[in-house]
Amino acid sequence: MLSGLPLAPRLGELFEVLEFLGVKDPLALSIPFPELSLRRRNKICLISLPTIGLFQSGPQPARACYRAGRFAFVQLVAALMFLSIAKKCRVVILFHSEAIVIATLARILGKKSVYYIGGSGLMSMLARSGESRVEVLLAHLLGRLQNLIASIATILVATSWCTIREARLDKFTSKVRICPPFVDSEKFTVSRPYENRDLIVGYVGRLEAEKGVEQFLQAAKLTLSARGDVRFLIVGDGSLRQELRRGIHDERIAFRGLVSHAAVASYLNELALLVVPSFTEGIPRVVLEAMSCGTPVLATDVGGIREVIKDGRTGFLLGTNNPELIATKVLFLARNHSLLRSISVESRKLAEDSFTFQAMATSWGRVLHEVSEMRT
Repeated sequence: MLSGLPLAPRLGELFEVLEFLGVKDPLALSIPFPELSLRRRNKICLISLPTIGLFQSGPQPARACYRAGRFAFVQLVAALMFLSIAKKCRVVILFHSEAIVIATLARILGKKSVYYIGGSGLMSMLARSGESRVEVLLAHLLGRLQNLIASIATILVATSWCTIREARLDKFTSKVRICPPFVDSEKFTVSRPYENRDLIVGYVGRLEAEKGVEQFLQAAKLTLSARGDVRFLIVGDGSLRQELRRGIHDERIAFRGLVSHAAVASYLNELALLVVPSFTEGIPRVVLEAMSCGTPVLATDVGGIREVIKDGRTGFLLGTNNPELIATKVLFLARNHSLLRSISVESRKLAEDSFTFQAMATSWGRVLHEVSEMRT
């Protein structure tokens, strides 16, 4: 397995499934991540890749050269590490768009591979690119790499067909398998009844451009200019942390920074509404966790979100993450508490009934059996 930080929680879930299915001596090649490191005490062997911070300042050409060098270095180290464990591997699970070298080596060595599609690398990088032509070029290069890995892999796995379409991988439909994610409905439960919650609107996730957190903050300011009794809560960390905090002196907008996964449930139980304003997604973990906590979700209609949220029944969808549209919807919902209460009940029921560990284990079990039976 090869993973980067954005997908590490999903990789942690897969570890649980592999253990449940009785997979012997699985190995993981990943960047360090607390949730993964905890698995060392079980049967998972975690081999850590180097982590190199992003260079955020300086001329654009210098940043581009730095990124290219960083990418090449990590690929070289990953290749050497993979070669050292390749004999032990029967199936390689690829969890990241940057896994091109591992995918190629697995193919050369006759190893079967499963490529997990968590979202569109192209769309994520385009959201970050802004006006930079270099960033746009890199985004399209990443999209090509994702297509190349998909062509090399034996089987593709995604949480929804919408994710496959958004990643522009429709031509590989014949080898796509859908494996739904799961949410622990006992950890993520309704600890604070919805009627006892204050009017707090939240964002929980990485503070990155592709997640739409800048649009969320702009929408918060617009909302507060129209209605003063709403509060906003931002939970998470990322490269935009300092930029977002700069100039925010309104005590009704609070930043909580990075919190442990165990603490996320308590924050979700504070919220009257969670906003997920992403440019691209698969099925976000936080959406299922919020629904399981009885917290209504307002999200952009991208990726696999539309397969979870039925507008007005299990949550609310946005056509775009335009700040004015988000603010308008938040103000509308703030006046319709009875609607929010009914969504709270329905969303909890959906998460509890449809996104179970057993469903995920069964689907991954079928995939692993199928790929192990295939000829190389």
